[in-house]
Amino acid sequence: MTIFLRLDFYSYVCLKVANNAPEKRWEDEDISKIGTMIKVKLGWEDELVDIFEGQVFGVAPHYVQTGETVDIYAMCGIARLAHGRKVRGFKEKKDSEIVQEIIKENGLTVGEMDSFGYKHKFTLQREVTDLEYILDIAQKTNTHFWCEGKKFFMKKDPDRGDEDIILEVDKTLFDFKARAETMKLITSVEMTGVNVRSFEKFVGNAAHGDLKKIGGDQLGCTVVDTEFGERKEQVFTYEGIDKNTVDQMAKDYLQGASMKFIKAHIGCQGDPRIVQGILLTLKEHSTRFDGKYFVRQVKHIIDPFGGFVTEFEGFKNAFGKEKGSGDGSGAAQAMVAHSRPPGLIFLTRMLRRH
Repeated sequence: MTIFLRLDFYSYVCLKVANNAPEKRWEDEDISKIGTMIKVKLGWEDELVDIFEGQVFGVAPHYVQTGETVDIYAMCGIARLAHGRKVRGFKEKKDSEIVQEIIKENGLTVGEMDSFGYKHKFTLQREVTDLEYILDIAQKTNTHFWCEGKKFFMKKDPDRGDEDIILEVDKTLFDFKARAETMKLITSVEMTGVNVRSFEKFVGNAAHGDLKKIGGDQLGCTVVDTEFGERKEQVFTYEGIDKNTVDQMAKDYLQGASMKFIKAHIGCQGDPRIVQGILLTLKEHSTRFDGKYFVRQVKHIIDPFGGFVTEFEGFKNAFGKEKGSGDGSGAAQAMVAHSRPPGLIFLTRMLRRH
């Protein structure tokens, strides 16, 4: 069984079962009937955790001479939002009120939702699906959404964890691959908003001092500003109704952009507490890459041969505290000076002989 839990998109599960008894075929059972609700719990017998709830949307039987298997696929409620592009308008509603209206139309209920965005005189959903429209709202307001069964959640800071999950090298951590990238980072935003009713213009600004730090003390934006200089991004919107709104839009824009700094692919012992939208802690790897990571996508794998393994993508916008002092240039030069591979030295000697 493989369970994919994703933030800002639909989650799904793939359940693989074997047809061992000729008189009972899984593809003919109720569990594989399209629309059947499937609920998955993970953990131990005395401590099970609800991890997924959704409806069957696909069945795939597979026969070979060595045996038969059936894959059963189920998706969470967000999948209901992904079909049918629409053109319609919304009047005198905040972004959060628009989202509530859309999810109720699709047979979902509100689990928990922050009040976010601002009140539109009029706004248009133009030839996009409900999922695409909500995703656009989420990106503009720096919010995140997910679904538990048919309950829809949307929050600005969706830390869903009730306890601090810590992964340590050589203990619970199996695999860690990360990249810190500064090419896509910006250091400030100038947001120009125009009120379409009055044609009044407002300018909002945000800098790295306005950011919430996740994962450390040294923001990637600060590193870029120090080492490469200011990178200001200018953005225009017709959704600026007043100065405060445009200022908040600029801060939300920069906060979202700052999370492009560090992305990590992490594998660990199977842990049902790891779900999308939590913060967890990595320890004993390195000073820069240790710290808290915001989890956006999780894959739980249960295999009869490999056991229970959890893989996920984590993001953060800051390095941990630097060790020592100085700019590190001497150490870097020493590493370069001693980086000649032994094979190259051997080849050079062979050429000299001839």
